[in-house]
Amino acid sequence: MKIRLTFFILISCLTSCAQSSKYVGEYYVKKDNNGMSQQYILILKENGTFLFNQYWKQQSKQSLKDYEGVQSTGNEKGKGGWIYKNKAILFLSDSKSDIDQNHRLNFNNSKAKLENNSSLVFLESELFWLENLKLEKKS
Repeated sequence: MKIRLTFFILISCLTSCAQSSKYVGEYYVKKDNNGMSQQYILILKENGTFLFNQYWKQQSKQSLKDYEGVQSTGNEKGKGGWIYKNKAILFLSDSKSDIDQNHRLNFNNSKAKLENNSSLVFLESELFWLENLKLEKKS
């Protein structure tokens, strides 16, 4: 399966190299809402692979005697392959090589599109919180 996925990504990358080069880069958004700060970073590489990082930090608004300003933080990562097909970016994660203790997010069945050559919007995903997420391309 790993060999098939690698072969598929390589062939797709070669056939759409000229089209997909405009998608390569780093996409980012930071959101602050009700004491919760979230950052999302997506890196699309020329070789048809991607890295994703979601970081969050929440500060407690309640003043508890022993826990004033309690914070909770977290970090989730994902990786895999991507291809440009039918005017969309499709994400692929191989359960054996891309999903591990450090990269737990499975991007299979995720689809995004580029808007105005400057932002990427997720259209579909099995990760419910990923749908409609809009990331801006860094210069």
